[in-house]
Amino acid sequence: MGLAAPGGIGHPASLLKPPAGQEELWAGLDIARAAADATGLEVSLFNDGHSACWAQRVAHPTPRPLSFVFLVLDTFVGGGVMAENRLWEGPNGNAANLGAMLVTDSEGRIRYLHEIASLWALEQRLKPVGVGLEALQGTVSAQLRPVLDAWIADAADALAQTLMNTTRVMEFELAVIESALPPALTGEIVAATARRIELFPTLVHNTRVPIVAGELGRSGAAQGAALLRMHRRYFSRELAHMDV
Repeated sequence: MGLAAPGGIGHPASLLKPPAGQEELWAGLDIARAAADATGLEVSLFNDGHSACWAQRVAHPTPRPLSFVFLVLDTFVGGGVMAENRLWEGPNGNAANLGAMLVTDSEGRIRYLHEIASLWALEQRLKPVGVGLEALQGTVSAQLRPVLDAWIADAADALAQTLMNTTRVMEFELAVIESALPPALTGEIVAATARRIELFPTLVHNTRVPIVAGELGRSGAAQGAALLRMHRRYFSRELAHMDV
């Protein structure tokens, strides 16, 4: 079984503070071993952002890009990088932690991308008007539209900064933005980010990558964990995946 999970669950430095006692419980839990014990199956644990990135690679229509950068807006912001047809995970599986990218907010303060473009950040803006994220699943009311538009503008600016900086480090054919929001709202975020990135200066002509919406929504991480497990067991030619 493939299992996708974010890193640092219950960590004291997390933006989402765990309830009393939960930090210690998470610190003592090996979730892959717990899943194996519960199911009797061998379990492979993958970072959720990497898993969702791999699922996006599989779901993308052919011809698939060899290199692309991936962002998924969920409770926090997950990320992944495909580099020349290989998932870039790093020696400890923590590479492409794009949600932790430092960006400048609309007031000039340095913030993590998580703090601006995540659904947790959107939720903080919705609380004063007395609703949660579920209010965005259907037609957005006139009352909520200004709140949502303000968040999309700020999120797009932060996402554009992240993509601009990431594409200066590595060369990509495509940038993909996915979210756990309805597809129409994901499309609005993608369009706003594409408009914002066009306003940035660039030293090299025509180096901005196309930005598109993802294919899978919130299910991408789970699908990717299953697909990565199968790929490494049956198809990969990497020595690390061949029990060598």
